[in-house]
Amino acid sequence: MLINWHEKIPLCSIYTRAMKQVTIKKGGFTLIEAVASIGLCSLTILAIVGALQYTVSMNTYSKNRLIAMNDARRVTEAIRTTADSVGLTGTGSVTGPNPPDWSTYLSSTLSGEAVQVTTSGTDPLDVTASVNWVEKGRTQTFKFVTKVTQR
Repeated sequence: MLINWHEKIPLCSIYTRAMKQVTIKKGGFTLIEAVASIGLCSLTILAIVGALQYTVSMNTYSKNRLIAMNDARRVTEAIRTTADSVGLTGTGSVTGPNPPDWSTYLSSTLSGEAVQVTTSGTDPLDVTASVNWVEKGRTQTFKFVTKVTQR
């Protein structure tokens, strides 16, 4: 059988030799499906980037807090050493008129780092070492509280 080429043949179908119509399935995505999948991928990537940024921020905060804890520990150890060698009261002692400069025991790796030592009581002496530093424009504080006795 001959095909009359002057007749219009639908674009989505072809004719076989037996003149049977075979439909070709259209594949691919519509524009809406493509935009939706790009949007979903973008949201997923933004969520992952946000989680990574938060993780890095918390890692920095934890590192700075660890430095402050070590500095507070270093200051309290210096206080214990001073209490053992000089005493709890008197000139150059922990609570005397000219106590040592405790800021010399800081690592100075934190921005705006400072230490404040407060004492109360006599024996045992309640000691609070507060280490302050500036992080992201906010003042952070770590307090270390202990009791010191003269040996």
